[in-house]
Amino acid sequence: SGGAGGGIIIIVTPDLTIYDNSIIANGANGTYCYGADCNDGMGGGGAAGTILLSVNQVITPDGINVLAHGGDDGNVLSTIVPGCRRGPGGGGGGGVFFVSLRVV
Repeated sequence: SGGAGGGIIIIVTPDLTIYDNSIIANGANGTYCYGADCNDGMGGGGAAGTILLSVNQVITPDGINVLAHGGDDGNVLSTIVPGCRRGPGGGGGGGVFFVSLRVV
């Protein structure tokens, strides 16, 4: 099966204090097949999500990382009769990040 999508993160606030320096909306990886029953193409990676930040001020001691990466493709990692391999799934698409803020 394919990986789950990254979802949506919406933060609207005057002041945002962040102690863990990451906001993440990554897609999950596609499924890998390790056995001899890999008779179908594998699922693709989940698309990354959307992150919207609308804040006046971000207070953080260590900076902030905003991540929206698509998941890795699914793949077949087994020994299969030659000529019977199926293609991997595609990787998930990248996400979107909208921001309106002033960093302190």
